[in-house]
Amino acid sequence: MSTSPAAHSAALSRVPAPMDPSRAGRPPGWVAPLIAGLVVVVGVVLLASSGRNSLVALVLGVLMPAALVLLFDRAPGLALVGLALVLLGHLGLNMSLSGVLMLVAPILIFGGAAFGSQATMVLSGIAVGASPVAFLGLILLARFGVSGIDSFTSGFAWSRLPVALAAVLRDFPVSFVFLLVMTLVVPWILGLAWRSVVRSRRDAAQAAVARGMAERETEAARDIARLRAGQTQLARDVHDVVGHSLAVILAQAQSAQYLGDDEVDKMRETLGHVADTARRSLGDVRAVLSGTREQASAASAGLESLIAGVRAAGNEVIERVEGVPRPLPPELEQVVYRVTQEMLTNALKHGRAGGPVWVRQVWPDTIGALVRIDVHNLIDAPPPALEGGIGLGSMADRLASVGGGLRTEIEDTVQGLMFGASAWLPLRAAEVQGAAVPAVERVAG
Repeated sequence: MSTSPAAHSAALSRVPAPMDPSRAGRPPGWVAPLIAGLVVVVGVVLLASSGRNSLVALVLGVLMPAALVLLFDRAPGLALVGLALVLLGHLGLNMSLSGVLMLVAPILIFGGAAFGSQATMVLSGIAVGASPVAFLGLILLARFGVSGIDSFTSGFAWSRLPVALAAVLRDFPVSFVFLLVMTLVVPWILGLAWRSVVRSRRDAAQAAVARGMAERETEAARDIARLRAGQTQLARDVHDVVGHSLAVILAQAQSAQYLGDDEVDKMRETLGHVADTARRSLGDVRAVLSGTREQASAASAGLESLIAGVRAAGNEVIERVEGVPRPLPPELEQVVYRVTQEMLTNALKHGRAGGPVWVRQVWPDTIGALVRIDVHNLIDAPPPALEGGIGLGSMADRLASVGGGLRTEIEDTVQGLMFGASAWLPLRAAEVQGAAVPAVERVAG
């Protein structure tokens, strides 16, 4: 009837944990260390072949490039700044470890374009685009010198342009330019393309996180709703059982007040009824709180046990049965029993003391017809309100859960004001058996 914390946690664990959006589209954690290890191997080999055995050469030519590779997808902006410092160090020390730089530079440029911030991506693109221009300027400076470039620009004429281009392209290092493009430009373009993939995967991962949170919240809300529904049902069951038993016991105790001193046998009989009612009430409450199948034991006893309790309280019960009563499924049987129990409780609590109670059962023999239970009793004055309260709300909710309904009314009769409660619920085809029989009326007091 209730949801335990263990069941709640198990329900939440059924929702799979989504991917971390910050890692969407990024390489696995082992990729960067693997490349860094390869850089160390290549750098050590090149360092040994170059004859440079100093600590500065080891740090600048091997360890720093390897460390920068570890940052290419986590801190690409910092890695590119470190690459610029390594390049300056190589130029300053006249180191020829181009193999290490040719291996590291494409990785870091790719990381800057793919995983860097917007500023890192834009600045790295500007640097990559400016590198061919800078390389061309170095070639012109080496071929013609400052004076030659100044002479060409000061006396520029379109007729001299083909001659100048031919001089520039003579022995032009095409292979080196191709290597420069493959090392700088292509990795940046590939990184830019992968950036869009990263963005789409990150959006998908964020959507998965939001969806997972929504599923968890929905599951938690369902558990809370089930828990509250169980608590409400428990409160209604306890109210019905205790309220009915106390009403019967109160009526029996009040009737005992009018017994004479010489009616010892009737006094003992009344006290026995009180004890039996209290004993049944304790058993019903224990069954409700335990949440076991014992809850149905009282309902399986039928409506006769309820009517017998009202008669034992000293009230005249006029019972009328139309049709053939038949066994019902446990859920319907429980509803009929609890609703009838509450209607009889109201008759004892609010009805005229010792007054008659009319109980009418209608059992149809056609598919789609309604089982009907009517309880009427005389009242001395209209109750404060017909709507609200746990009892009426409990009956209405129980009947609505199986497709039934409840109606209450007060009418002025010859005998006085009469309060009536009518409950009905549909009968399924499998429950319609037998044929209608003449009405049977039983009167007892």
